[in-house]
Amino acid sequence: MTFIAVCLKWVPGRPEVDALSGEIRSPNARFGGVSAADQAALEIALQLGTQRSMNVTAILVGDARSEPALHDALATGAQRAIRINTATPLSSAETARVLAVALGDASFILCGDYSFDRGSGSVPAYLAAELGFIQALGVVSLTPRPHDILLTRRLDGGRREHLQVVDRVVISVEGSVARLRRAGLASTLAARTTGVQVIASPITARREVSVTKPFRPRPRTLVRPQGATARERLNSITNV
Repeated sequence: MTFIAVCLKWVPGRPEVDALSGEIRSPNARFGGVSAADQAALEIALQLGTQRSMNVTAILVGDARSEPALHDALATGAQRAIRINTATPLSSAETARVLAVALGDASFILCGDYSFDRGSGSVPAYLAAELGFIQALGVVSLTPRPHDILLTRRLDGGRREHLQVVDRVVISVEGSVARLRRAGLASTLAARTTGVQVIASPITARREVSVTKPFRPRPRTLVRPQGATARERLNSITNV
């Protein structure tokens, strides 16, 4: 059964630093969340699901702290929530690889074009490559029609590109494309008790230890100013 998927990324709040001792405290999970672009992707997925009579699945890669983001997606109208469990952060390529395992039957995959942390927006491109889907990245306008979707995506230099897609496409949207609807109290309370499907990640993140040093530019060989006196050398530098 085909469905519409929306990929979310929950990011914990910033760590707190004690002003006296300098101790770094772990981020409080209550202040974590998803970006406005991810919220826009969820709203577009819900609208498209209503128009096409298709179920919407919200999915993310993370630990148990990220489940409130999935409960919020269920409260706004998503029919299913999946969390791919991982205790350590994955790279963008690894994240796309584990998402592709669960999203092979999706007709449309919606993503935000940036997240709260690094905001590279590279996961949608990796995901499209893993699944062999069409890429429509950096979308600023989206118009669903009965048999296709018209997209406008941002290009460099202020240009725009218009696309027409049918299915099997990964779409990443900017936060200005749509505003996520507000969930009602009853649906919010019901979503808290709705189970989230948890899948074990097939990839174990590798921790790489590296030594960082201050940036030092490479030395360059410069031509020595010509002249016997300081004035002549100054004139050669300034081409006077």
